[in-house]
Amino acid sequence: MGTALVHLIGLILLLVGWFVTIINVGMTFTVGVTKFSASMFNSGTLVGLVIIIIGAYVPMVGGIILNKLGK
Repeated sequence: MGTALVHLIGLILLLVGWFVTIINVGMTFTVGVTKFSASMFNSGTLVGLVIIIIGAYVPMVGGIILNKLGK
């Protein structure tokens, strides 16, 4: 049950990060920026990227912690 919960948390973080990034880029295009520019790389997209990276590594780190606690 523990590893499934850790993987579920990682998946949720991946989805939230993806959602934050997509919504932020969509809002950038909605306000009138219609070309690929540096304005797409702002704090919102970076926060989404960080959440995605954390979500990708949560299952691995959580598995290591659960294995150490189980021994």
